[in-house]
Amino acid sequence: DLYIDKNDVKKLIVIDPGHNYGGDEGAYATHNGITYIERDLNMEVSLKLKSELEKRGFRVVLTRNPEDRETLSESASLKKRVDLANNLNADLFISIHQNSYTSSSVNGFEVYYSDAIPGSRGLLSSGGIEYSPSGFIRSAESEKVKISKKIGSSIVNSVTSEMGIKNRGLKNKELYVVKNTTMPSLLVECGFISNPDEAKNLANSQKQQKMAEIIAREIDKNL
Repeated sequence: DLYIDKNDVKKLIVIDPGHNYGGDEGAYATHNGITYIERDLNMEVSLKLKSELEKRGFRVVLTRNPEDRETLSESASLKKRVDLANNLNADLFISIHQNSYTSSSVNGFEVYYSDAIPGSRGLLSSGGIEYSPSGFIRSAESEKVKISKKIGSSIVNSVTSEMGIKNRGLKNKELYVVKNTTMPSLLVECGFISNPDEAKNLANSQKQQKMAEIIAREIDKNL
């Protein structure tokens, strides 16, 4: 029921704090008796990013709010997020996540976009990835893709250089939320909660704030 007046000159950004409280919970990791929950860290970073973008004059909508306790399945949850952004005709969609891997030594910051045509039929596999046995139609030169790549590259390079984080690069992958949104779209993996040192930094409010400030600045410069 959310209504946004697109005649307003300020650009609209949809921030997606990844995962929920049931069918799409996200990653967990425990180090030295402390449990790190991706879903909650995503929200913490997203709220800081929302504040920073609003300071810069953007209108911001979250796909879920701190008080929400949604338990939709992964497929329903992802579709709801994409539909919200598409129905609002947002200028940018950015999904915030924390990474995890079987090896605790893996670390770093990475950003994803997709050059597959939005809405092209595929099958959802685990991890929010869509695939097609016959392959997807691609549009490497669309405005969506060009802007996504420009902002994504700027974010990944600036965050990693200014915060001393390993740069895992900008990657093209058919993650459902970046594939099926019709506007420039990015999925940010802030770091690996499976890595003890990185998890501690990812939960640090000051480091979250700095990351949010850098991401907001690069969006403002490039959107």
